[in-house]
Amino acid sequence: MRSPSAQGPLRLVRLVLLPLLALMAGGCCAVCERPSPADSALAERVRQRIQRAGIPGVKQVQTSAKDGLVTLGGIVESPIALQRAVVLASMERDVRDLSYLGVRFDPPDVPDEEIVRRMKRAAAGVLGPDLAGELGYYCEDHFGVVYGTLPSAALRDRLDEAIRQVEGIGPYFIAVDVQLENPPPDDVVQRAVERELHSFFNPRRLLLIGSHIQVECKDNVVTLSGTVKSYLARMVAEQQARQVPGVRYVINRLRVEAPRAE
Repeated sequence: MRSPSAQGPLRLVRLVLLPLLALMAGGCCAVCERPSPADSALAERVRQRIQRAGIPGVKQVQTSAKDGLVTLGGIVESPIALQRAVVLASMERDVRDLSYLGVRFDPPDVPDEEIVRRMKRAAAGVLGPDLAGELGYYCEDHFGVVYGTLPSAALRDRLDEAIRQVEGIGPYFIAVDVQLENPPPDDVVQRAVERELHSFFNPRRLLLIGSHIQVECKDNVVTLSGTVKSYLARMVAEQQARQVPGVRYVINRLRVEAPRAE
């Protein structure tokens, strides 16, 4: 039984977030009603890339595109299957943005109570029992929520990855606030993020070659702006910034450069 203090946030998730997602999912296909030949070709390339990969748990792959925005549809069994499809889609050239709100989840039939137990075990495995024990866990009709606070954005990322792999979970929401202990000054964080994005010891840096990224930091919230060569690079830059100690959140305003006419 969930605690009374959790009633407010969880009621907000159920009554506001879920209907909003449903409305957005219903509207995203309307954006792509009249694709151009280039849009149709891009959507088909993305569909074929995902289809050829044969990702376990991904069914009935559907794609549409409009001006570089690719919308994924179909059925997935798990968030980890969806993540793999998103990564593959992001690797296709000319993809400037991605939406997957048209995807429908069809997770294995696991009771919500068991999913909560698995969420707790997964969290303890990456955070340790003490930090994991301070968080709250909730699941209703396969929709999982983890709430509370953590001392770093990197730990929140680890939690996110662990919950994504919980068997039986469908869509989930990490409602975890990052509260830093003795946060470093903003200028120190900004320089650290810039070093991380340009580090020669980071193999992912190769994806950022040719990018023009500006980093700003205020109250330990990092904002990335500028341009990158691919949507995958956009994802990688945000992920790398979140790993830097002293970062609370990352606001990603990076734009994928429009493809040059051949």
